[in-house]
Amino acid sequence: AQELIVLSGPMAERVRAHSPAAAVKPAVIPSWADPEHIRPRAKTENWFVQKHQLAGRFTVLYSGNQGRCHDLVTVLSTALLLRHDPDVLFLFIGKGTQNQRLLQLVDDWGLTNCLFLPFQELCDLPYSLAAADLALVTLSIKAEGLVAPSKLYGHLAAGTPIAAITPSNSYLRQLVEREGCGRWFANGNANDLAAWIETLKADPTTCVQLGAAARALLERTATPDLVAGHYRQLIERHLPEYKSLLPVDQA
Repeated sequence: AQELIVLSGPMAERVRAHSPAAAVKPAVIPSWADPEHIRPRAKTENWFVQKHQLAGRFTVLYSGNQGRCHDLVTVLSTALLLRHDPDVLFLFIGKGTQNQRLLQLVDDWGLTNCLFLPFQELCDLPYSLAAADLALVTLSIKAEGLVAPSKLYGHLAAGTPIAAITPSNSYLRQLVEREGCGRWFANGNANDLAAWIETLKADPTTCVQLGAAARALLERTATPDLVAGHYRQLIERHLPEYKSLLPVDQA
């Protein structure tokens, strides 16, 4: 390979550390989401909210693969701390290797503030993502540099505040803190996450501000047009010179 495409800076560092011969090859190109397809929606105008009786509840959403690389125990520990607040609901959409474990923990702990739904149809995704008041993006302690959660970009497009639960050296921590679109929490720090959820629930203005920053970040860095442009530049670097000079519709 003349170049390698990775999804984050830490992933590029992981490649370089594992294979010094590839040190100059990684190109970082992020995942993306379509801001025309996924966008903020008022709960009163969202059929998904009505169908699943989410209106009037502060909905904390984990949407996507419940896999080995995701920290979901911290999420459930937070649900445990907030179990007596009827206004907060933890919504899990998707499945994965941790699904049965999560269901068992919910049963063992007697949690009634968790709702599990299967993966949604692609056409319904704009509505399920927009139903959230807070979106969770997590990485387990050993997953940094191996995984770059693509779920982040749908949440950004929906204009939802982000709670990143990751190791301290994660690029996701740097992202949410730099861009002001959410807050970072260390793996296992359910206490602070629970406290922040209560703070956001009582402060809709801050939720709106964080969500607007999330949406602006997506529009500035990870739309289909922007990401496709990165791929085009990469491909053109390796085309014969005469092909690189052709118009887009002929190249």
